Amino acid sequence: MKAANLRPESIEAIAEMDTPLPLEPLLKDLKPEYALSLFAQCQKFAMLDGIMTSEEAKVIEMIYQKFS
Repeated sequence: MKAANLRPESIEAIAEMDTPLPLEPLLKDLKPEYALSLFAQCQKFAMLDGIMTSEEAKVIEMIYQKFS
């Protein structure tokens, strides 16, 4: 998380989440003008450690499919 340069408040909010929200409803509510930024940020976060896991790739693909 520190490598992502997130604000301390953001890191705390993430740490306090019991269960992440499902991606599908979040993508449904996402405005198209923010899709490219979300896509780029997700790719950036996925590659922070130099390895893209299958789960990370799935999330990125879901975003791509939704807005392509």
